[in-house]
Amino acid sequence: MLGKIAGLTPEKFNLLTLAPLNIEGFMNEFNSTLNNESNKEKLNNLGIYHRIDLRIALAQYALAESKLKLQIAEQYPDITFSPAYLYDYGASKWILGLSTLIPSAKKNESLINQAKKISDIEVLSIEKIQTSILNDIAKLANNYQTNQALVNRGVEDSQSIKDVENGLDKKFNDGEIDRLEFTKEKLKNMQFKRKLFENKVALIQSGFDFESILQYPIIKQTQVMNNEK
Repeated sequence: MLGKIAGLTPEKFNLLTLAPLNIEGFMNEFNSTLNNESNKEKLNNLGIYHRIDLRIALAQYALAESKLKLQIAEQYPDITFSPAYLYDYGASKWILGLSTLIPSAKKNESLINQAKKISDIEVLSIEKIQTSILNDIAKLANNYQTNQALVNRGVEDSQSIKDVENGLDKKFNDGEIDRLEFTKEKLKNMQFKRKLFENKVALIQSGFDFESILQYPIIKQTQVMNNEK
């Protein structure tokens, strides 16, 4: 199936060597950014500043605003306009210049109505996208913390599981437990290790979900290249 998706014959696909997933490397990379309360504002800024859909909405707003500015300038040539939009890092939001245009219209009802129309369409769209991005970031942050807690608990328990596993062979050889009990304990330990691995993968996936929402790489390119070697 994977070979078909990649456009390879089964024979050629079977010749590929797949690089192992660098679990610990990815976890360390994501944790350095995502498991840090001081980076909360930074993540919000990354999402609001880099999202393509928001940039498109801003460009559409700027186009509509420029047409209105042209009409205002034709009637009031001495007016100086502010930029269409500026980014406020402290507030993690784009500040739009439309509010300065309404006073510039000097009570010209037609121009004011056009400004309000822009506000009702483009400005509302931008505000909606910004709010959605911040809400998604907050949800992902909670999801990441939940997955991190599961991994931390598993790592803490793994030492006691390891100690039990180390003593199984001796107990079996000394006749303290039979083969059935020995096999059950081995199976239980394997299930624990598998669950811990799954939790680590879920943690990494929530990190990649962050990258998808931010549309900005958290994992350094060098880490990805090292993982592929």
